[in-house]
Amino acid sequence: MGSASCWNTYIAGASHSAYTPSMQTVSSEDQELDLRVRVGLLGSPPEQEQAIDLLFSRFQKPLMKFLADRFGDLDSDDRASALHDAFSAVHAKALDGTLDMNSPLTGLLFTVAQRKAIDLRRRASCRIRADVELTEEVGDYLVGTETGRD
Repeated sequence: MGSASCWNTYIAGASHSAYTPSMQTVSSEDQELDLRVRVGLLGSPPEQEQAIDLLFSRFQKPLMKFLADRFGDLDSDDRASALHDAFSAVHAKALDGTLDMNSPLTGLLFTVAQRKAIDLRRRASCRIRADVELTEEVGDYLVGTETGRD
């Protein structure tokens, strides 16, 4: 079974609605926080760390809820990994100068977390498929042998 079938398995279980920043209403407090974080990300390493901590304290729970609602089939460690990658992406984009200054950080956070969760789901579905195929092949091989008679 090739990667195309893994993709089909993933698609069958996926929600087809993608996150877009317009789906989340950004409050004035969040707009202010967004600005404070952006300013902090342009500062010294301690200021950058403080900015990411501020962003994390505000969006950790909403992001985990979002991931749990959309990706309940992933275990909590995988959802936490997706969450971590989202915050790392914001920091990396700030460091390399590719952070879009015209878009809210929440859109980037939710999009990266969703895409990471999709990747994790896809990998898991391919692993399960390979295990099932191997079990079936071993079973077919053992048919008619002393071991296969049990």
